[in-house]
Amino acid sequence: MRIFPLLPAAALALALALALALALAACSAVPGATPASSGAGAASPSPHESTTASAVATAAAAATPDPCGLVTEADITSVTGADPGPGRATPAGVYQACVYGKAVIVTARAIDRATFDTSSMQNPGAQRITGAGDAAVTATGDGGTAVIAWHKGVELNVLIPGGTVDAEKYLVARGLDRV
Repeated sequence: MRIFPLLPAAALALALALALALALAACSAVPGATPASSGAGAASPSPHESTTASAVATAAAAATPDPCGLVTEADITSVTGADPGPGRATPAGVYQACVYGKAVIVTARAIDRATFDTSSMQNPGAQRITGAGDAAVTATGDGGTAVIAWHKGVELNVLIPGGTVDAEKYLVARGLDRV
């Protein structure tokens, strides 16, 4: 049974914009982070700080499961009623991302629960929901509504422009079962 229609290529641009906006909003709320200084008196990070930040980013990326493996082509097909083809890995800042067809976007990142609880609520229109992972929210933007959930140190986001929260929640729950 088809839950929603796949949208045209224009929806992909909106979906990517929403996914990146959600990612940036989530990143801006990391506890302990401080805004960057600017101006002539601003200090550059020391080589140690740069190396440490790079090592942390590398470790987080290595700990993040492949979103194309968490939410599969078969999962998307079962929800949409149409095979979108294989997922395409796509860079998305601190996230690992997978794009299916022209519209379905799945992102994942390694994150602790406290950071998830804080950052997820920074997303536009964020509302807590149940039924996916240990903690979950919906967030609304120009590309539609996304479901963002956390389980066992992984945040998983699914955005289906024009889709339903129930369809996205189903896909997030399926993906988090594979963590």
